[in-house]
Amino acid sequence: HGLIASSRQRLAGAVNAELTRLYWTVGQRIASDVLGGERAAYGTQVIASLGEQLSTEFGRGFEAKNLRRMVQFAEAFPEAE
Repeated sequence: HGLIASSRQRLAGAVNAELTRLYWTVGQRIASDVLGGERAAYGTQVIASLGEQLSTEFGRGFEAKNLRRMVQFAEAFPEAE
């Protein structure tokens, strides 16, 4: 039982680390490449459109509200490490 439990725990940790890295990278790319420092109405429209496209292709988790959180995450932690 211990072997299975410890393996599952390591797997969950690896998945969480990879998701965190993905969300930071998506937020950073949106902030720098898509928004380019733009905010307000333009940024809202771009994120809404991108959220529709990504959530259609990749499912829940990539809606506009989550993309905004990813951008905030990347801005709060500007270094990948």
